[in-house]
Amino acid sequence: MEYRYPKWLANTLLASFIVFAGLGLFAFVTTPSTPSSIGSEIVFGIVWMLLLTFLLFGYFYLRSYYVSLSDNGVVINDSLHTRIIAFSSIAQIVTASTPRGGTDSWLLSKDDQMLAKLDGSLDGFDSLLYDLEQHGRPYQITVFRRGSLGPWEWRVAGDTHWVSGNGPSLFRKNDRRVGIILIVGFSLMAIMVGVVWWLNHGGFDALP
Repeated sequence: MEYRYPKWLANTLLASFIVFAGLGLFAFVTTPSTPSSIGSEIVFGIVWMLLLTFLLFGYFYLRSYYVSLSDNGVVINDSLHTRIIAFSSIAQIVTASTPRGGTDSWLLSKDDQMLAKLDGSLDGFDSLLYDLEQHGRPYQITVFRRGSLGPWEWRVAGDTHWVSGNGPSLFRKNDRRVGIILIVGFSLMAIMVGVVWWLNHGGFDALP
């Protein structure tokens, strides 16, 4: 079975491509060209072509992308290439909520390297995770999951009982890195606000 993106996603990009292509052609045909506007027309044309290229590439990417499970492993196909990830190389399956509000999964190797990301927007995503876990039973793959605010839970592929515990080390490192970035970012913002307030109240002139 092939797990693909919903057709409406690709169709939305195709419709956007048609609309922007039409609007761009209409603007070029109806807008009179003058020597002083050549520069802006070139910039508009470059941006317009980049946008159309992005939309068209996204359409073909979504149309060709699929994930399937075979005897050899996880098959991931897109418009550029096809990858096969052997089940024996997968040590962890991590499913967690994302900032956009959805749920994605990551396949990690024994040395905590990310092998692939499985987008939760795929049709039949829950079925894909179930089938993947069943294929991983002979390899004792560890399965992790976490909701938006809840703790990490884990179990060995095929088990039915979830156990609370620490999450995968790769995600713990990322959480610490994000925490440090937030602390530094908020500290810099507080310093900037303080400097702006000080300058608005006289700055160096207010010193005795």
